[in-house]
Amino acid sequence: MNEIMPTSALKTAERLFVVFALLFFTYPIIGLLQLYPILSTPAELARLDAVWKIIRWGIYAVTLLLLVPQWKSALGVASRDKLLWGLVGLALLSVLWSDLPATTLRRSIGLVATTLLGVYLAKRYSIKEQLQLLALMFGIAAVLSLLLAIALPIYGIHWGGWRGIYSNQNLFGRLMCLGAVVFLILARSSTQYPWIAWAGCGFSATLMLASTSKTALVVFLAILVLLFGYQVWRRYYPIPLPWLLAAIVLGVCVIWWLLGNLEIVTGLLGKDITLSKRTIIWEIVLAKIGQYPWLGYGYSAFWSNSQNTQDIVRATGSSLVIGGQSHNGFLDLWLDFGGLGVLTFALHFARKLPQAFRWLRSVQTGEGLWPLTLMSFTVLYNLTESTLLTKYSIFWIIYVAAMLSIPSRARV
Repeated sequence: MNEIMPTSALKTAERLFVVFALLFFTYPIIGLLQLYPILSTPAELARLDAVWKIIRWGIYAVTLLLLVPQWKSALGVASRDKLLWGLVGLALLSVLWSDLPATTLRRSIGLVATTLLGVYLAKRYSIKEQLQLLALMFGIAAVLSLLLAIALPIYGIHWGGWRGIYSNQNLFGRLMCLGAVVFLILARSSTQYPWIAWAGCGFSATLMLASTSKTALVVFLAILVLLFGYQVWRRYYPIPLPWLLAAIVLGVCVIWWLLGNLEIVTGLLGKDITLSKRTIIWEIVLAKIGQYPWLGYGYSAFWSNSQNTQDIVRATGSSLVIGGQSHNGFLDLWLDFGGLGVLTFALHFARKLPQAFRWLRSVQTGEGLWPLTLMSFTVLYNLTESTLLTKYSIFWIIYVAAMLSIPSRARV
């Protein structure tokens, strides 16, 4: 008994560390403080930023300490996806041609450290355990956001939409969208207290709606449709050819209608046909890509150059790019690594997709849906936002963890 208690306490402490780390990389609170200088003087904000960096690198240090004693098994997990490491390696290699080599090197190191946290999660926890830890983290974020919006609506609510403990409604909506999906998948696999997962799903979805983020709503509805489709495919595999052809024809018709009625669709979403000037930004970004089409500008170099941001703001009259992204993850990938990076990601995705489908077939519980659902979420969100290979990002951490958790071979 004396031996069991310390081990149990250590496991609990480790799980609490993971939940804290995941919550930290959603960047709560600090974005609000940076938006409201009235809360702090510039000097105090600088000190807050320094503290934030210390915590971030402290998390990386603890992660490394947890990985080092079992470095052989960690290396085995990391080697499951060599193309993913090819992308991370490109970030480091792009220092050689970057417009801002010092910035690229510094941020590439941050990307490597963030990726190692994903490796740790994949090595230490099963997919079901990862989902449970994510659910706990999203639950804490949701409750804190609710409390802030009620107690201090001047900070928790902005322009008629909830943003909770985050800097804007879109980020809050994106997190609550993913949280609702995590809870939904857990509800499909929980044998004990499933009502907790269903309540978490409903709570997260309600807060997502309160954010008024149209992208979050569209992605969530799309994920619901895809989840239904994945479960049908799993249950009736192999699908009879007539049904498969009918589904393809229906999908093509829906896409054709959407493309032909963009003004109606965007109007229903409260957007103009330029998607809040995103399409204008994309046109300019594509022209910039044309200057360095094969290798790009170097990791994080394009948006770190304030001149590029100012040029696009002047050309579009939109402040959307001030956050350092083109609001399309694939375009930002192209800016960073050129066609080489886009091709590497496409090969990585094409390799993981059949593995995710095999996992879906081999694991009949809810967690069998997770890798494929996360891949779908990643693609959908990166059509209008940018989370691919993002340093210090919760989205990149859990993507790495999920991809490395899929066995290269799964029995069907």
